[in-house]
Amino acid sequence: MEKYPILLLHGALGAAAQLSFISKHFQSLGHKVTTFEFSGHGNTQLLNEFSISDFATSLIQFIKTENQLGKYLVFGYSMGGYVALYASILQPNLFKGIITLATKFNWSPEIALQEIKMLNPIKIEEKIPTFAQVLDKRHKCIDWKENMLLTANLMVALGNKPLIDNASFANIKLPVLYAIGDRDEMITLDETLDAYKNTPYSALLVVPNTNHPIEKLNIELLEFFLKAFYQLEIKYPTSQIND
Repeated sequence: MEKYPILLLHGALGAAAQLSFISKHFQSLGHKVTTFEFSGHGNTQLLNEFSISDFATSLIQFIKTENQLGKYLVFGYSMGGYVALYASILQPNLFKGIITLATKFNWSPEIALQEIKMLNPIKIEEKIPTFAQVLDKRHKCIDWKENMLLTANLMVALGNKPLIDNASFANIKLPVLYAIGDRDEMITLDETLDAYKNTPYSALLVVPNTNHPIEKLNIELLEFFLKAFYQLEIKYPTSQIND
């Protein structure tokens, strides 16, 4: 398997440290691995707006600063996958390819309101104190409760104005592997299938015995994702992708 530099993107309420088990695994296989942390998460200060658009802009700036334009194979978990795809629309040839896992694409005002019901810091402290403790340890630059409320606002904004639709998918001109766990309780197969059908150079992967939390992902299965991406790139050579 070719040793592409790998870029890891975490999900909502997440942080770079959450993906350390993935980074260590692929570094041990000889890959150069970078984890990008979004503003207002983990150890990264909230500098501008807490939004998909701002996260994507910061990601583009980071890649250009690192002189890695068109070199990274991106693994974006949940929100990270959405940001990666949106960034690739804003900046063509930004990545070598994208793998998304458990990324939600179907957004509407009704869906957003349903999603944010689970983002109530007071109820989480009362009913799931262990999760509250995990989030408290994870987010050092802003309080985890603020991070959660900002995440809820982000979802409402997405519900009111989704940044990626079927027409947008058609403009993604690089290999994308859309992956979803067969037991994911938050993302539907239908919305993942729609993304796959509307993206020109894409493949679909349903991961067995896998639900939403990234911590429960089988690392050997993720290694298979990267191999699947390599097969996809052979199918869609660079000369064809850039036409």
